[in-house]
Amino acid sequence: MKKITLLSSFLAISLFSFAQTTVLTDFSSNSVGDSYPIFSLYANAVTTTRGTATVAADPAGANGNSVKVIPTSGNHLVQFTITIPTGKTLANYDNFYFDLYPTNVLADGTAGTGARYSTALVQIGSSCTPGASGATALLYETATVDKGSSNTWHTITIPLSTITGLSAYSGSQSLFIGLYSDVSTIYYLDNIKIHSTVAGITQSNISDALVIFTEGNTFKLNRIVDKAELFNLNGSKIATVTNSNVIPVSTLNNGIYIVKSVVDNVSYVSKVIK
Repeated sequence: MKKITLLSSFLAISLFSFAQTTVLTDFSSNSVGDSYPIFSLYANAVTTTRGTATVAADPAGANGNSVKVIPTSGNHLVQFTITIPTGKTLANYDNFYFDLYPTNVLADGTAGTGARYSTALVQIGSSCTPGASGATALLYETATVDKGSSNTWHTITIPLSTITGLSAYSGSQSLFIGLYSDVSTIYYLDNIKIHSTVAGITQSNISDALVIFTEGNTFKLNRIVDKAELFNLNGSKIATVTNSNVIPVSTLNNGIYIVKSVVDNVSYVSKVIK
């Protein structure tokens, strides 16, 4: 008999919720030295006087590539191109995230702490000017905020639930992120993501979900995933498969296992019983 698991919950045709985190960009496919345009905040135009933004190795030496921003004046924004998953708009998500690594080094090489306290601005759309037509402020801090100690990564969380007009943003979009201040402290950006909590999985929409079931000596998924990792309940990784919908489990004891899967940049965490 097949034992079926649906997205982190044993299958019972009833309501429950699950979380999805979509990575918009983590610069893993970039080459060191790739550059991104910097905009002047209020001029809404690419500028060569506000600094540089280039792909560089993670300053913490752990997570591959990131974007190193060397501002030469305040009020600058780095422009990225992101793609919101097909069939979705930003209104389908509850949080927006990016990682910030403030340094204590100014663009001229002298010591400083400004990137910790700078006002952060994140906008999406055709304009990077706050309040302009074609721009939505996902986060616009009107006061400086301590974003954590220098020389370590911090995740900045932007709640989307109270922001209106997000249904207008789908497909490919321009995303602007920067520090709005008069300081020129070097900082890094990485792991730009959106998150959703989906409720109401029922018999009527179960075909759209990722389903895992036990069949003989395999765990099978109802569609091919980009990557699936199998863990025991102690958190030890047992197996990894790519571009497959089958995980061999003939050598495993009966019990509960965790499967972490990625499909089209969407992450799923599921429990399955052998």
